[in-house]
Amino acid sequence: MMRRLHQIHMYIEKGNKHIQYAILFSCLGKITHCRDDKDETWHPIGSSWRNSDCMDCTCNSCCSGYATPVDFPDDCMKKWDQKACEFKVVKKRDPSISCPIFASVGNMHPPQYRKKT
Repeated sequence: MMRRLHQIHMYIEKGNKHIQYAILFSCLGKITHCRDDKDETWHPIGSSWRNSDCMDCTCNSCCSGYATPVDFPDDCMKKWDQKACEFKVVKKRDPSISCPIFASVGNMHPPQYRKKT
């Protein structure tokens, strides 16, 4: 058991940019949770969540949870909405007017992360 703990500890020390595995053992000695380094929150193995950096995460990795507009009218600009975790494209002269987005790159909000309205 001590050798296994050492191996797990060495794996954790190597780190992951976004996720650090926790050493929370059940009676069988299995890892049951992982930690999101950004929010310092714990999550069950196999779960998914969105953190405060708008990253969609699992215990293995995180990726951007939003799309970045790359093609829209010249008289418009992209504006980040932290609460919605998305870019809005609006008129430069009147930000209350939305603009069309012709192309984006990145994650297009998988259904499990969409906010219910």
